[in-house]
Amino acid sequence: MKRALWTIFGFIILALGVISIVLHNLVYRDLIIMHWMNQFGELISFIIKLSMIILGILIMLLNNTNWQEEEI
Repeated sequence: MKRALWTIFGFIILALGVISIVLHNLVYRDLIIMHWMNQFGELISFIIKLSMIILGILIMLLNNTNWQEEEI
């Protein structure tokens, strides 16, 4: 159960980052929960959103790796 929650959390972070970048670039709108990032400027906002995408991918990847079966 705990692994599923972490996977969902990673996917939500990934999806929010992707949706926010796509919306901002296509229609110049942002999600309400991501609007606070715009006060830092365009570049910092983009870096934060890109970091969210990378963090979401890392959370899902590390969570779904079976460390017991990995060969060293």
